[in-house]
Amino acid sequence: MPQPILFYDGECLFCSRMVRFLLLWDRRGQLRFAALQSKFARGFLNGRGLSPDEFTSAVLVHDWSQRATLPIHLRSDAILEALKLCGGWASLLAQLIEWVPLGFRDWCYDRIAARRLTIAGRIGSCLLPKPEWRERFIID
Repeated sequence: MPQPILFYDGECLFCSRMVRFLLLWDRRGQLRFAALQSKFARGFLNGRGLSPDEFTSAVLVHDWSQRATLPIHLRSDAILEALKLCGGWASLLAQLIEWVPLGFRDWCYDRIAARRLTIAGRIGSCLLPKPEWRERFIID
């Protein structure tokens, strides 16, 4: 069974709130999460020729347990893929947003990502998950 993972900016309050939203909507518990600042994220992405420093916030991989090069979703596509994995209303929302052209979606995403720390602020450490969510985070 595929093991999707969303890499996110663990120091960004906006990104942490997005993760909390996804945790609430992902009732099947499919998604896993790791901060881009973690050793795991750095090792995983560097192993695929990607630098975590190049990303402004979200990267989704559909199956992080496989060693092969996989489709990696960035920016607005990463969020939409995560929403689709949640199912229900979140999936429907993602399907509606997909009608917006990718170039415009990413342009909007980049504007928000560039200002996300100003909008929501920075947190001193990564999100501390509720005990029932702890196994869904890869923390090193």
